[in-house]
Amino acid sequence: MTASTLSRRQLRGLDKLGDVFLPGDEAMPSFSASGCATSIDGVLAYLPAADRKDLGLLLTVLGWLPALLVAGLVALIGSANSLPGPLGALMRFARIGTRGLVMSLYWSHPTVLRAISYEVDVFTDDLAATEAAGVSRTTDPA
Repeated sequence: MTASTLSRRQLRGLDKLGDVFLPGDEAMPSFSASGCATSIDGVLAYLPAADRKDLGLLLTVLGWLPALLVAGLVALIGSANSLPGPLGALMRFARIGTRGLVMSLYWSHPTVLRAISYEVDVFTDDLAATEAAGVSRTTDPA
């Protein structure tokens, strides 16, 4: 799967941002190594056009910056919790938005789910046997 909404530079910016929050270790892949940035279209489909445009601008800038400066920017945004007024609110909003985007993409990606051995299986054989016996799946308490 590939992301069709963002440019390569914007995807590179997303990977850099993601690697700051999720650098990976011996047990877990980094954000960029997981390939979860390619799932961005599913998230962007629900954003208003103005927000998509703003996010695209941010990711373009991050794509141009060296990774060290991206890490510095994330640290600056994270340290602004005590700033009062509109600037503090903007910085907190930026932290919530960027972190939320990265975490949502990472923790919902199949590569990461396999790394943590998270599997959801639905067993339906008993359902078929129950229906064959004429028992309804729904119960009506009334």
